[in-house]
Amino acid sequence: MLKETEKILLAAILFLLLARIFIITAGNYAGDSSIYDTSSNPQSKEIIELTNSYRQSIGLNQLAINPRLTQAAVNKAKDILAGGYFNHSSPTGRKFSDWIKEVGYTYFYVGENLAIDFQNSQDTFEAWLKSETHRRNLEQKEFQETGVAAINGNYDGRKTTVIVQLFGTRALAENLTIENALLPRPLIKTDEAATDFQKPLKAAGNFFDLMLIICAPLFLLVLWINKPKNQKNIGKIIIADTSNDQIKPTATLSVSRPKSPGTKQKPIKNAGSNNPTKLLSPESRLKPPSKNRPPIIPTRRPQ
Repeated sequence: MLKETEKILLAAILFLLLARIFIITAGNYAGDSSIYDTSSNPQSKEIIELTNSYRQSIGLNQLAINPRLTQAAVNKAKDILAGGYFNHSSPTGRKFSDWIKEVGYTYFYVGENLAIDFQNSQDTFEAWLKSETHRRNLEQKEFQETGVAAINGNYDGRKTTVIVQLFGTRALAENLTIENALLPRPLIKTDEAATDFQKPLKAAGNFFDLMLIICAPLFLLVLWINKPKNQKNIGKIIIADTSNDQIKPTATLSVSRPKSPGTKQKPIKNAGSNNPTKLLSPESRLKPPSKNRPPIIPTRRPQ
């Protein structure tokens, strides 16, 4: 019974380890849900600098970097790579504004620019200026903040970079004044910024971790209980030394044939021996040899 339990627990632990490895791999592919730092990504920083330089050249205000918009851009870029689409709305019907609402950014105005397969930030920005809808977002005077994400990944079987730039103007809440309305909000928690794809992965990972914590000690306990039983019937191995043993020849049966007239019969040698065996005459074969055998007295039967 304990032996079967040991096998079941071992199989469960192996399954849980494989499942945990899969979840870690999927989580790395989907990306970390922590707050995205624009300054650590040169391409994102270059996009913001080109945007503000262009807006300043046409007499518009520069855009402030908002961490919530940045996180929303990261989440959207990762969803594009995971879903294999390139659109302002996902195949499930989510609009780009849903990612902005998800991170807690309350807005009056929002906009989005997308780019893919560009080698550098300058080419990306020039392509946006050539597009009427993209240029309109860059020149929108109502926008006050921005957030940019440049995420590398696999799209349609090839390695590429997805760039998402979000624009926004925050709505004034009761506790906000005009002076601090444009200031970036504090960084949000990781759980608040997690995407729909990452939340079930995190829940599954927590479940598998709990099962591993339960199964591993049970397996060690059963293994410890079974260990004395497994060693109980182990005996000593004795190796016989046959170097001094002598193989004795076994007795063999000698067979003789009746003599033919004019021929001599050769003795048959015993196998494994150089001494010929003695032949018995036909008379001696018929009668067992015996010493002091009493004489045979003929008797008569009544007729």
